[in-house]
This record gives sequence, C-alpha cells and structure tokens, in this order.
Amino acid sequence: MGLVATEPGSENGPSTDSIEHQQILEQRREELEERLNGYRQQLANPERQKVSMGDTAIDGGTISDIQLQNSITSDQLALNQVNIALKKSEDGTYGVCEDCDEPIPQDRLDAQPDARYCVYCLTAREKNGGDPPTTLV
Repeated sequence: MGLVATEPGSENGPSTDSIEHQQILEQRREELEERLNGYRQQLANPERQKVSMGDTAIDGGTISDIQLQNSITSDQLALNQVNIALKKSEDGTYGVCEDCDEPIPQDRLDAQPDARYCVYCLTAREKNGGDPPTTLV
C-alpha cells in the first residue's frame, strides 16, 4: 500500500520485521475501520435493539448508545495510532522514538507495532502526566 520504513541507519531497504509490522498495521486499520463503520451504522439505525438495560436514558442517550459511543472513541484513538505508525513507515521514521530519537527495540515493536515511544520515554510520560521526559538518556 505505502512505502515501508527501513531499519534506522540502514540503506539496504526494508527489513522483514518492518514489512511484517506494516502488514499487521494495515490489517489492524482495516479491522478498526470496519468496526467503526458498523458502530456508526448501529447508531444511525433507529430500529436497533437496545442492549441489557433497554431504553434507560442517561444524560441524553441510552446505555447502549453510551456504550457504542465509548467503543467508537476507543477504536478511533486506536485507528489514529495505527495511521500515525503507517505515516511514519512512509516517511522513514517508523521504529524511532518520538521523544529521544533512539530506535525502539524490536521486541517492543513486535508486541506493539504502533509504538511511538521507547519504554523509557513512555514510562517517563506516564509519570509526568503525558509530558515528555525532562531528561533524556
């Protein structure tokens, strides 16, 4: 679909891992887009069945509406992360931490192909309320 990132510092073309990660990301994007379209169709369908609590209204929506909206929000955030990773693959920065510009370890990318930060910077962000680390290694 798009270009595949090379390993940081490599001029020999894309690595097998990078290609696999891009394929995983593209598949994940398709799954998320399909799910989001399904959720939106459910919300737009006035004849849909209400789940568990029926038509119990809470602040302008039913419980099932709120659950659907939460699912949409969660999947939209995940889709945004996948799209960022695919864009980074296209521009050659995939696998590089956005905070410290160091390569993200392969094990981390294998576990989470849309990772934007190395573990050190992610941990620092979590401790700093989402802000980047104040000192980098």
